[in-house]
Amino acid sequence: MKIDFPGLFICFLIIVGLFLPWVSKGYDSYAAINPETKQGELRFHKKILLSPLGAKLFEDGVLVETLWLVSPGTSLAGLMLASAAALSAIRFRIKWVKFALFITAVLGVVVFFMSLGTGLGIGLKTSFGWGLPVSLLGIALIFASSINELSKKTARP
Repeated sequence: MKIDFPGLFICFLIIVGLFLPWVSKGYDSYAAINPETKQGELRFHKKILLSPLGAKLFEDGVLVETLWLVSPGTSLAGLMLASAAALSAIRFRIKWVKFALFITAVLGVVVFFMSLGTGLGIGLKTSFGWGLPVSLLGIALIFASSINELSKKTARP
């Protein structure tokens, strides 16, 4: 078993992205004036930062609770992404394995967002966090790596 160093970087990116927030939901809103712009803005007393591996609940900017493996869907997505990340650090002899890892990672992202459902009720503001683009960058690099592997000619003995 050989280590694939570009794959190790990809693994690092995706794993870091799994711990950063993917979705931020704010609720219990109130109006406030921004001291810099002197414009009114909407702020939230409570905020949830959700990632495939866990969630953090903030109330008035203070961390109140940290939950790990919040739901079966988000946990499955985290498992799919973590396994694709870990296996991308290994160099395989079979060329299509990297592409299969890319498909697994993309399905992990789809499963994550499908597991959120339609629970975005009135009074909630949802935005994307830094973890999603970091993980998507890692997934894009898996795709580029798989295309590179598939385009290489095989050496004939």
